[in-house]
Amino acid sequence: IRNPLTKKYKTLQMITRATRYRWGLSGTPLQNRLEELTAIFSIIRPSLQLRAENMPPAQVREAIRPYLRRVCRKDVLPDLPTKTRQEIWLELDEKQRHDYQAILGRFQTDSKSTRVTFTHIWQVLTELKKICNFSHDSRTSPKLEKLLELTQEIIGQNQKVVVFTHFREFGTDRLEPYLRPFGLALMHGGCTDVQRAEAVERFQTDPQCRVFLATVHTGGFGLTLTAANNVIHFDHWWNPAVAWQAEDRVYRIGQKRPVTVYEFWVRNTVEERIRQILEHKGLLHHEVIERLSEKDFRKLFTLSDLMSLLQSEFSLTLSS
Repeated sequence: IRNPLTKKYKTLQMITRATRYRWGLSGTPLQNRLEELTAIFSIIRPSLQLRAENMPPAQVREAIRPYLRRVCRKDVLPDLPTKTRQEIWLELDEKQRHDYQAILGRFQTDSKSTRVTFTHIWQVLTELKKICNFSHDSRTSPKLEKLLELTQEIIGQNQKVVVFTHFREFGTDRLEPYLRPFGLALMHGGCTDVQRAEAVERFQTDPQCRVFLATVHTGGFGLTLTAANNVIHFDHWWNPAVAWQAEDRVYRIGQKRPVTVYEFWVRNTVEERIRQILEHKGLLHHEVIERLSEKDFRKLFTLSDLMSLLQSEFSLTLSS
């Protein structure tokens, strides 16, 4: 219901008109835009008449303060085991670097003759992030090699692991053949609800099923995967809240062992540059929920910001 334009939102809005009491419950009320938060409140408290597009965050904060109760995990689950995070930094291989430079070169050429839009730059960044996983014509990469090494180590300790990626073609499709010998449960956007339920059940109950591979937006919400106590983020996107939510499939009620989260990053690429933005967005997320005193999430990134990011990326890649 974060998006007022969806059928789900409009249907729920119609249903709730006849109800006296409404209670909104969300693990991540804000992911990308302030509108996501105001959309929830327009369902549970329409009399507030919140409009994110013409209300400063501070005004939204004051409006929802009497109706918002934020409960942190540490407050309600004090007995959860520890969760540690480990960053693993890698380098592009030769094929990846070739494809990476080709994408930047095309962008440089196009930007001289075509009006560059926010959407265009976003597409270029997405293509660059795919190459950080795999080159176009290769089925292996430094990330894959490290993933297999780490997975073998985890399984050798009689533990299970959940692997998240944001991509299908440059993610689950290429990882699946290599992870299947370990005993694999797979979930992506092409799976039916029945297949998803079967994948979770098998992973949770079958000792021989030791790896759960999923795209973040299909396997990162509403699941319980506590049979694992290891999470690997094969790649990242702009919003850290999505990754945190995905980790909570493992780090939740029922987890009895310490949890380790591994993050794969590629040096001297757009991943390294975006990492700083991810951290900033993470801070913004907490600020909006707790104080709502910062700029709207989407306003952090202008066309000029993204252009500057790509231009610096182009210069760095050529020099390296």
